[in-house]
Amino acid sequence: MDVKWEKEGANWEVAFMNLGKEMTVALDKKGVVTETEVPIVATELPAAAMKYIADKFKGKPILSADKITAGTKVTYEVVVQKGKAMMFDENGKYLKTGKD
Repeated sequence: MDVKWEKEGANWEVAFMNLGKEMTVALDKKGVVTETEVPIVATELPAAAMKYIADKFKGKPILSADKITAGTKVTYEVVVQKGKAMMFDENGKYLKTGKD
């Protein structure tokens, strides 16, 4: 199993394959899981996120999409343009654009 560990501030992030998909898990300094990130297909995005992307990026394909879970909070990260990641809440409401 190929596992990659990376230090992020005071926390650790580990990436590994789970059921054929690369999954990322963030752990605090005590080893408690603080966040998970798993790739999804575009059809798994909330309808409102899909509409926002279709309206703002007509005809451009989604390069990647991830579902991020931190406790009970779910967000989605979507990349349409290399280097830029859009964040959406669990209902598909646009939150912000950051670096990919």
